[in-house]
Amino acid sequence: MSLHSSLPPIVWELSGDPCETQEIALSGIKNDTEAFIICSRGDEFLQATCNGPENYHCEISFVNGKNRELYMAPKALDYSQLHDLFSRYAAGEDLSRLNREWTLDVNKTRYIPTIIVVLAIIAVLAAIIFQSMN
Repeated sequence: MSLHSSLPPIVWELSGDPCETQEIALSGIKNDTEAFIICSRGDEFLQATCNGPENYHCEISFVNGKNRELYMAPKALDYSQLHDLFSRYAAGEDLSRLNREWTLDVNKTRYIPTIIVVLAIIAVLAAIIFQSMN
């Protein structure tokens, strides 16, 4: 059994619309600052936006147990690098090493505990204010 047959199928999207092929998706984002591209496989995905000519911001999401982790490329990619990265991802190459090379987006993965802490602090302050008024 080959590696490719055991992988979930690839789904391509360009600015939220399904794309039939990788080439259509990649050509649609080339130098288009309004476009974004998503290549997903199962619960994981690789996505990019165009910041300007030959300047692309890239993120990759890995599922780690019950948690989803989102990693951002440490620097902008040019179109050639973007094309190569998406081609390798679509071909089934294991890109898990990127979780050591790219930056974990703590804000997107840890926002729920932060919200809970802030709400708890507000509740304590409200209780103190309410008691001091009586």
